[in-house]
Amino acid sequence: NWPSGTELQVDVGASGFLTGAGGDGGNGGSYDGGNGGTGTSALGVEYAATINNGGVIRCGYAGGGGGSGAANDPSDKSTTDFGRSGGGGGGGAGLPPGNGGPGGAVRPHDGNSGGDDGGNASETARGMGGNGGDNDDQAGGGKGGNGGQNGTNATAGANSNADGEDPNNPFPRFRGVAGSNGAAIRKASGVSWSFGINNGTTQGSTNANTVA
Repeated sequence: NWPSGTELQVDVGASGFLTGAGGDGGNGGSYDGGNGGTGTSALGVEYAATINNGGVIRCGYAGGGGGSGAANDPSDKSTTDFGRSGGGGGGGAGLPPGNGGPGGAVRPHDGNSGGDDGGNASETARGMGGNGGDNDDQAGGGKGGNGGQNGTNATAGANSNADGEDPNNPFPRFRGVAGSNGAAIRKASGVSWSFGINNGTTQGSTNANTVA
């Protein structure tokens, strides 16, 4: 514990910039799509404090979910399965930015069946989801979801498309869901803080207790 009477003050100057890390995009699925990663928070407060924000305090944004794959016959995964794989989810904005998720693997008999990788994010701009595998009159893979950025939440991946030759296919698969944003400011349980000067910009939650 700090000595009695200690005062903690956090000053973010006019050119100061605190940001969380972006979440990675989910993997495109050969079958089920992967979930997007969670962004992290910019500032964590463990002791009672006054925060003077003259710059920018911004959360890290979530990654998009991976698209689901499609299988004409999930009992036959190696020889005659003409399914398509899903695209990878886009990365979330932050520092470091989130990486796009890899597209699903190429399936037997068709080099166009693999999903595209999701796009990498930058510090302020999200990555976009990759396209699903080509639908050549067979089951088509779902597109990956986009990552998040300020003002725009990350999205889930898309479900795979039905087989043009057999509307009962593809067999149902699960798309990946988007991750969660971090917080601009989070605090430990039972800790209180307050803004002193707050003429800067705060983007994201300022009352989180459990967001990483």
